[in-house]
Amino acid sequence: MKALKIDYNFYQYPSEFPTIAEFITHINEHSDKFIPMVEYLDENCVEPYFIQSETEKKYINMSVVRTIQECDITVLTKQEYDRRLAFVIQEHCLDCVNYREDDFADNMLGHRDKISLDGKCAYKSTLEDSI
Repeated sequence: MKALKIDYNFYQYPSEFPTIAEFITHINEHSDKFIPMVEYLDENCVEPYFIQSETEKKYINMSVVRTIQECDITVLTKQEYDRRLAFVIQEHCLDCVNYREDDFADNMLGHRDKISLDGKCAYKSTLEDSI
């Protein structure tokens, strides 16, 4: 789905503006400094994948925004995100030197904010990498 990346955060597209051009035109033509937006939170996920129930309404001061861009993201239920994350962990994490079992043995707690559902992880390191 289409979303807006404003500076470093991701937001739902405002329903009243079907394109980024219309959104920016509105900002430029009106004196609204603060615009209500719904942010996709990333404490328990890695972009471009987000959890549907983890959003927060915020008022963005558009006069201090540096960048706005349109992007594609995937929004999933928590159950679907967890199902996909469990598969990614099994496929990509078991040989990593940073891999640790967590107390609940679901192995998601330490991975949620590190590995993307497409398997990309900036923390991945294997014994072969250090040779």
